[in-house]
Amino acid sequence: MHDYQYDHIHLRSPDPDATARFFETMFGAEVTRSVYPPGTLYPGQQRITMRLGGQKVLIAPPHPHEPNVSAPPFPHYGLEHIGLTMPRWKSCAPKAPRSLLAR
Repeated sequence: MHDYQYDHIHLRSPDPDATARFFETMFGAEVTRSVYPPGTLYPGQQRITMRLGGQKVLIAPPHPHEPNVSAPPFPHYGLEHIGLTMPRWKSCAPKAPRSLLAR
């Protein structure tokens, strides 16, 4: 049997930079912004890699040749959410949108 290790989660977003800014602002994610090189699926577009809770998360733009479809209604298979533990979450609450605090 081979030894496997976790490497990353890959998200797709209509606005990868806005998605990254949200995680930077709300959770202190470390975001690296670069540009996809020629010969890749997204040449010249912004490439975003972030570290969130020590884990690597890649955020891709919409696929250039295939239209994205709406998310299926809940419940559905696939990534449901990313859970984060915050020991002092109340100190972060002033930055949080009211929609997140209502849960």
